[in-house]
Amino acid sequence: MGLEARCVARYGEQTCEGKAHLESDRIKFRGQFRFEIPFNDISSVEDTEQALTIRTKSEVAVLELGPASAKWAARIRNPRGRLDKLGVKRGMRVSVQGAFTEDFVNELRDRGVTINAKPAASTEIVFLGVETRAQLSKLERLEKAIPRNAAIWVIYPKGQPHITQAQVLSAIRQAGLVDTKIASFSLTHTALKAVVPSAAR
Repeated sequence: MGLEARCVARYGEQTCEGKAHLESDRIKFRGQFRFEIPFNDISSVEDTEQALTIRTKSEVAVLELGPASAKWAARIRNPRGRLDKLGVKRGMRVSVQGAFTEDFVNELRDRGVTINAKPAASTEIVFLGVETRAQLSKLERLEKAIPRNAAIWVIYPKGQPHITQAQVLSAIRQAGLVDTKIASFSLTHTALKAVVPSAAR
């Protein structure tokens, strides 16, 4: 979960009140003006009892967050990794289905999880990579194959007309699952978590 707060922001020569959002990989501000700063662009972060100052190579943004500034600064300095956001813990048993990059598989191995091609009785998380709407049909088969307390993360392309979030959600529900969480998987893909409804476990 990210953080959000209403605050006064100063960005360059502009100042206004609005809402700041701290996401897993960036800061967003929405008010009379807007800005977005990816963590990768941040050169320094300073926090005081009154404000958070974020510097990039070209701009300085100040968010008057009060005592919350320290918490925001800590999150920016120590962002959660991808596997942490996806709930992958050391020793877990996971199944990887579909096309994934080698770096993701290596992340899983480095975390010390057991990776199976197909779900087993001990599987705790299934990662289903889909690139087309047709591939979402695999969810119905997986719903029958996974343990009742397991989760399925559906990984799909961001902002593509041929496979939208609405279509992924519809496929999840058609398979008898419920969606519980959304997360950024990468710069190009989004992750939606689906589980068996508690009444069916």
